[in-house]
Amino acid sequence: KHPIRLLGIYLSYDVEKAMKLNYDDKIDKLKLQLHWWKSRGLTLTGKILIIKALGLSKFSLLASLSHTPDYYINCVNSYLYEFLWNGKTDRVRRCKIKQDYANGGLRMLDMSDVVTASQTMWVKRYLDTVSRDWKIFFEHYCKIKNLGLYLRSNFSITDLPDTIPSYYKECIQSWEKVKCKNNDQFGLQTSIWYNKDVQIDNRSIYNDNLFTCGIWTFSDLYENSALVPFNTWINRGAKVGDHLLWRSLVKLSQKPEIKRHLSNDIYNIGYICVNRKLISIDSLNESLVKDVIRMNSNYYLKNKPCKAMRRYEEMYTQTIDWKNVFLLSQKCGNDNFNRDVQYKILNRIIATNKLLHQIGVLASPTCNFCNLYSQDIEHMFFNCYEIKNFWFSVAHLWNSLNTNNVTCKFVPCSYSITFGCMLTLSSCVDLNCVILYGKEFIYVSRKNEVLPTLSMFKNFMTEKCKMRKDNDTKEVLLSFIE
Repeated sequence: KHPIRLLGIYLSYDVEKAMKLNYDDKIDKLKLQLHWWKSRGLTLTGKILIIKALGLSKFSLLASLSHTPDYYINCVNSYLYEFLWNGKTDRVRRCKIKQDYANGGLRMLDMSDVVTASQTMWVKRYLDTVSRDWKIFFEHYCKIKNLGLYLRSNFSITDLPDTIPSYYKECIQSWEKVKCKNNDQFGLQTSIWYNKDVQIDNRSIYNDNLFTCGIWTFSDLYENSALVPFNTWINRGAKVGDHLLWRSLVKLSQKPEIKRHLSNDIYNIGYICVNRKLISIDSLNESLVKDVIRMNSNYYLKNKPCKAMRRYEEMYTQTIDWKNVFLLSQKCGNDNFNRDVQYKILNRIIATNKLLHQIGVLASPTCNFCNLYSQDIEHMFFNCYEIKNFWFSVAHLWNSLNTNNVTCKFVPCSYSITFGCMLTLSSCVDLNCVILYGKEFIYVSRKNEVLPTLSMFKNFMTEKCKMRKDNDTKEVLLSFIE
């Protein structure tokens, strides 16, 4: 009648009461911790680190051992994203901010990702070779012959019985998301058993006798382009009653979409696709699973690019090398606040006077520096004539350096200021550092209502160079300052 606590988790016949004991206290502690960190003025990268280290870590054990209702997943996610965006609505799509840096994300994770990763690793533990008592219960409720083969195949979740416990079903669904969806990019899998693309009477098939005697893929039915007689399979252990199924498989192998793969058969049972590479299930870990989850959401972004990317491409009427643009701050090795400013510019979420006027914070959208025109992102960082004078003075100083290390010429324009210098010269890394620091300096100057000047920028960069660890770039930047 009363809930008991076992291995840190409450168990009870009253499921609702057990869920409240397991989650409510942890969610209250999460809200309190996020409230403590909210006033620290953290960057987006810093907030994501807090979310991963102090927020989501509380729920990893629960997610790996018990069913997690959607209500609690949505509840935790709402607190996490409220903390990330300071209580405002999401400024960047969640599926984008979860992406790797090269795809325009910040490697964010939320509760649904933790649940999927934990449940996927639970299935992976089932597939190891160690004998465990709990595996017997899993096999009993799944009612699938050769469950290990089923989970390694291109299976369909509809093959499971309706009576399977909700946690087991969720684990298999998470495993299907991670394994089956990503292996599609390797083409049609020609494995036969439990393959949702190979069906008879609208059901995937499995025969223990034919599997044991060596028929795993359609190419196993042939030898030197000739059909292997059924008597050969009988000698290897098949039964006479399996002849009808064998004939059905031979007929299926004649389909054009399967026949063209016979000479180059893809048998990826026991492997999973991560970053377009096949990785053995035995070497799978939680970090790789999270990479697959990011890759799944990236498929959606490829079909529907974000609004900011479309806006920039329409503005400059050319295709932009977004991967190098997104990695620019990483390659330059700048601090988190600098990366934060660049990320907000690329996603067009930086607080300009035009935006603040639209939401009623400022009475006028006029630029702080020139007091003439409305201040949008392009005006704030280049089009303002005061900012143009600043950039031309920076460019004159950079181009006048007569050191061997400086060979990349700086020609200020709206495109180069926004996206950096995309040339492959090594010295362009140093120039991009100057451009990124320049944008941060303009952002800080606007916030402090001070007109940016070259002398103030030199002092600003002197302080920034003290935090740098890469001596080569630091030496060039110091020579630029001096």
